[in-house]
This record gives sequence, C-alpha cells and structure tokens, in this order.
Amino acid sequence: MRKPLSSKKSKYAFERNLWNGVDRLRVHAGLTVAQYERPLITLLLLCFAEVKSSAVRAKLALAADKSLADCPGAYKAEGAYYFPPNTRTEQLLAMPPDLSLAKAVDAALRSMKKQNPDLTGFVPRTFKSFDPALLRDLLKLLSGTAGKPGVKYHHVAEWLMGNTGFAIQSDTKTRHAGLAQGNR
Repeated sequence: MRKPLSSKKSKYAFERNLWNGVDRLRVHAGLTVAQYERPLITLLLLCFAEVKSSAVRAKLALAADKSLADCPGAYKAEGAYYFPPNTRTEQLLAMPPDLSLAKAVDAALRSMKKQNPDLTGFVPRTFKSFDPALLRDLLKLLSGTAGKPGVKYHHVAEWLMGNTGFAIQSDTKTRHAGLAQGNR
C-alpha cells in the first residue's frame, strides 16, 4: 500500500500531474520506460536537492559571514549540495526551452556528481536527447512537487516506481535511499 504524500486533495493533484508528465514522455516523446526512468528519477533528485540547497542558502544568508552562502563546504556541512547560481532550478526554469536548457541541466548534474561521486554511474551524462520543451515542463512539474510541504523524495520516487512500470535495480534504489536521507 502506498504512503500518502500529504493531504488527500494535493495527493490526487500530484499524482494526476505527474502521471500526465510521464504520459508525455511515453506517448508524445515516444520514449519507453527504459529510456526515461533514470532521467526522470534524476530530475526528481535534482529538484529535491535544490529545495534543500535553497533552504540552506537562506539560512547561510542570515549568518554573520555572508560569504558562506557561496561556499560549497558550508552546504556540505549542512548535508546539502551547493548549486552554482546558473544551475539553480529557478534559473533553469527562466531559460528558453532550447538546447541551452539541456546544457544547464547537465551542468547542474555535473556539479552534483562532483560533490557526490556515488551518482556517477546513475546520473545520465546528458539531457540533450530530450525535447527542450518537454524537459522544461518536467522540471517545472518536478520542482513544484519537490517544493510542496510534506512531499518527500522517497514518497515521489516510490510512487513513480510503483505506478509507471519503473524497473530500477535494487542497488540503485538503495543508492537513492541513502542520497535522499535529508529529504525524509
């Protein structure tokens, strides 16, 4: 039995919106589950990591030493990833849906991989093969989901795996569970 994501009303809205996004990947983009499962879970991880990073950034901005807000080590000490300004979700969503968006998403993921080498085998190398408009829509959907109070990474990943036919290997599930500890 699936765990509730938050309130009943937002749970159904979330599921309907996420299902529509996954359906676009499957039907309109012509991708199979095997082609989009890992990129979708990766975008989800990126969005949840950015939510946590934003909270840490706000906390560091209030610190006596304002320069900590731009120090990757300060984020690591708080259990978060540091995202350079041009790779933050709000910047990505402000970009036009063209190839530069895929390049910026790739840069954000490289930043995450650099800070956590365990992601290297899991995170796709590039999102250039994704339709730019679809990539932007998915980022918008997933970042909105990640920013909702009470919605946690493992709930959303569990919903995706249980309802869309994802067949992610157990070692990958374990890796994600460890990476998402701060989002539980």
